Amino acid sequence: MVDINLAVILAAIINFIILLAVVKKFFWKKILIVIEEREESIKSNYSLAEEKKAKAELLVKEREELLAKSKDQGREIVEMQKKNAEVVSREILDSAQNEAKLIIDRAQKEAKREKEKLIEELRTETIDLAVAMSTRALEAAIDEEEHRRLIDDYLSKVGS
Repeated sequence: MVDINLAVILAAIINFIILLAVVKKFFWKKILIVIEEREESIKSNYSLAEEKKAKAELLVKEREELLAKSKDQGREIVEMQKKNAEVVSREILDSAQNEAKLIIDRAQKEAKREKEKLIEELRTETIDLAVAMSTRALEAAIDEEEHRRLIDDYLSKVGS
């Protein structure tokens, strides 16, 4: 069994009390000061951590807002560029259509002039041919006035 020695227990208690008295007399204030300093340091570090956490949350929120704003601006820029591209495309298409109309108009006018020129040349050649033929056929029988009348008559029939 366990032997409990009362003298040893009593000596240990007395030694503990003496040690406690010495510590309290010489070291207790220093220990309390160190404990208080440590407590203040922990409190200030905790406050500082809370402030940094709040600042970090604020920065995260600001960055998210800035990112959302940047995305919106990006979309707006893309939409604006699309609209500008459509306007430029329409302007180019309109310009090309106008240019095509001008080219067609010029070609039609040129074709009309060529047609009129060919008609005039054909008329002149026809007159020359008619004069030559009528001159051969009626060389001695028709005078010049009758000759002109026949040519005018022929031209009026050909011109119609």
